[in-house]
Amino acid sequence: MGEIQTALRRIRTLSEEEFDTICRAHSVRVLTLFGSAVDPATDDPGDLDIGVMFEPGDPHDILGLLEDLVSVLGTERVDLLDAERATETARVRAIADGEGLYESEPMAYAEAAMAADALFMETAEMRRAALASLNP
Repeated sequence: MGEIQTALRRIRTLSEEEFDTICRAHSVRVLTLFGSAVDPATDDPGDLDIGVMFEPGDPHDILGLLEDLVSVLGTERVDLLDAERATETARVRAIADGEGLYESEPMAYAEAAMAADALFMETAEMRRAALASLNP
């Protein structure tokens, strides 16, 4: 089994307590797995794409979270996306289309996914106009 497959198996078998320890230490509200690792058409993903949303107003250290995930998963091939700082398209892919791994309270993941979908739909016309302006 390859390095990414091993890390993927590891992240999917982490206990609630293990997730809670890591995520609470970094003020994580929602943690997801997305991209090629959750694409059924991909047999051998090149890395693990992980989306994160932090608790509002809490200080957080995204590099510290990345370091802890790398340590627990046994691979440096982890891409961590701060969904709140991402584009609408990246946010919807990471949160709404992703596989929920952790939520700090019940419904946090569902609320984040619905908010990401809503923002994506609300900004669709602006994205279409921006693309159209590139190809007059």
